[in-house]
Amino acid sequence: MGSPYPPRRPVRPGSSSGSRRGRRRVAGRLSQPLPRSRVQRAMLRFRRALGQLFVWHGWPTVVSVATAVAAIAALFFTAQSLNANSNQYHLAQRGQVSERFAKAVEQLGSAQLEVRLGGIYSLEQLAVDSPQDHGTVFEVLAAFVRSHAPSDDPRCVPDPNNENRGVPSNSVDLQATLAVVGRRDTGHDRDRIDLTETCLIGANLYRANLTDANLYRAILSGAILGGANLSGTNLYGADLPDAFLVGADLVGAYLAGANLSGAGLGAANLSGADLYDANLTDANLPGTDLTGTDLTGATLTDADLTDATLTGATLTDADLTDTDLHGTNLSGANLTGALLRDIRYNHSTQWPAGFTPPPSR
Repeated sequence: MGSPYPPRRPVRPGSSSGSRRGRRRVAGRLSQPLPRSRVQRAMLRFRRALGQLFVWHGWPTVVSVATAVAAIAALFFTAQSLNANSNQYHLAQRGQVSERFAKAVEQLGSAQLEVRLGGIYSLEQLAVDSPQDHGTVFEVLAAFVRSHAPSDDPRCVPDPNNENRGVPSNSVDLQATLAVVGRRDTGHDRDRIDLTETCLIGANLYRANLTDANLYRAILSGAILGGANLSGTNLYGADLPDAFLVGADLVGAYLAGANLSGAGLGAANLSGADLYDANLTDANLPGTDLTGTDLTGATLTDADLTDATLTGATLTDADLTDTDLHGTNLSGANLTGALLRDIRYNHSTQWPAGFTPPPSR
C-alpha cells in the first residue's frame, strides 16, 4: 500500500545555505544608517542656526535699539495726539471769540444805554483775552465814536459857558468808549486809532494814551488832555481852544494849522512837533519844551512862553506880538521875519547868537 501523505518536495542540494546568506544580506542592510532626507537636513541646519542665535552677543544692542525705537514711536504718537487736541482746542476757542465779538457788536447797536456799555466793556475784555483781535476791536470802537459823534453834528458847537451839555461826546457811552481807547495796550495796535473829524468837545481824556492816533480836524475844544500821550498824533487842523494839555506828551505831533488859542500847555513836551501856521493866541506855555519845533507862520500873540525852551526852533514869519518871553531859551532858534512887537523879556532870556531883540515892553 502506498503512504497516505503526499510525497515531500525534494530538497535541492545547497538550498539551506542559500537561505542563510539571504538573511545575512537583509540584516546587513538594516544595520547601516539610512540616508537623510532634504527635510531632515534643513531641520538640522535650522536647529544649529537657532542655537547660535540664542548665544549671539549682539542681543543687548538689539534690545536697546528696539526699546529706543519703541520710545520714539510712543513720543511721536503722543505728540500727534496732543497736536490734534490742541488744534481742536484752538478751533473751539476761536469759535467762542467769534461768538463773543458778534454779541458785543450787536450790543453796541442797542437802544438801551446799559446794553451799549456792556458791549463796550465786552469788546475791551475780548481785546485782552485775544490780542490777535486787538486791532479789529479798536477799529470797531473808533468807528462807534465816529458814527455817534461826527464833527458836522449840529450839536457840535462849543458852549460859551463851557458847560457843553448837548454835545455828543458828553454821552456816557461815548465817554466810556474814549476811556477804553485811552487805556488800551498800544503794543498790539495794528493801525492808527482813527478818530478823524470827531466831535470831542469837553471830552475827558486825562492821561489817555493816544499815541499815533489820527485826530485829523477833530473838535476838542475844552477837552481835558492833561498828562495825555499824544506823541506822533495827527492833529492837523484840529480845534483845541481852551483845551487842557498841561504835562501832555506831544513829541513829534503834527499840529499844522491847529487851533490852540487859550490852551493850557504848561510843562508839555512839544519837541520836534510841527506847529506850522498853528494858532497859539493867548496860549499858556510856561516851562514848555518846544525844542526843534516848527512854528513857521504860527500866531503866538499874547502867549505865555515864560521859561519855555525853544532851542533850535523855527519861528520864521511867526507872530509873537505881546508874547511873554521871560526866562525863555531861544538859543539857536530861527527868528527870520518873526514879528516881535511889544514882547516882554528879561536878562535871563537867551537869544540866538548875534541876534539883537527889540526893547522889552
